[in-house]
Amino acid sequence: MVRRDKGDTLDLPDDNTLQLRVDATPTAKQVLEKDEPVSAHGTVTADLTLESDAALGYYSIALLRNGRMPPEWAVFYVRSTRSPSTRSPEATSLVYCK
Repeated sequence: MVRRDKGDTLDLPDDNTLQLRVDATPTAKQVLEKDEPVSAHGTVTADLTLESDAALGYYSIALLRNGRMPPEWAVFYVRSTRSPSTRSPEATSLVYCK
């Protein structure tokens, strides 16, 4: 959810869209960057499919306003799942950070 401080309350942002950015922390490679609409409830959603050879480890997610990084962001961890003949990335655990 996206909110903005307004005195003692939190309101919906004035922005209709925010820039969503996902970076692969292990390689510092930008995986996704696109403008996404902010819903009437103050949420932003997007789908991301990682390549089968995507780097394992932490990825960061940020919503940018006017191209600036906010103080809040989140990370998720991609680990390998193995079957007898394949390796594919799998995202696990979303952790919110400040």
